[in-house]
Amino acid sequence: MATINIYGSGYQSPGDGGDIESTMDLTDEEFEEIKSIASELDKELDELDYDDLPSDIRDRMEQTLDDEWGYVDGESWNTMVNGFSISE
Repeated sequence: MATINIYGSGYQSPGDGGDIESTMDLTDEEFEEIKSIASELDKELDELDYDDLPSDIRDRMEQTLDDEWGYVDGESWNTMVNGFSISE
């Protein structure tokens, strides 16, 4: 099973907050789809850009960060994906 390590930032207002990380498992089908996209783009997995990923996977990545970091100490935080890496 492959995993996406998600790197992002969490903040309440511009200028505050910090770096956050989360992990998301990929199904075999999702991983095969990403490998196929990389092949079509003539890129290695670690060369893919966020926009290269299918929108449903990008949505899950954003939701994963929000689920884990959207509330800190009872306060609502904004989250944003800044990057990712894929590991098998």
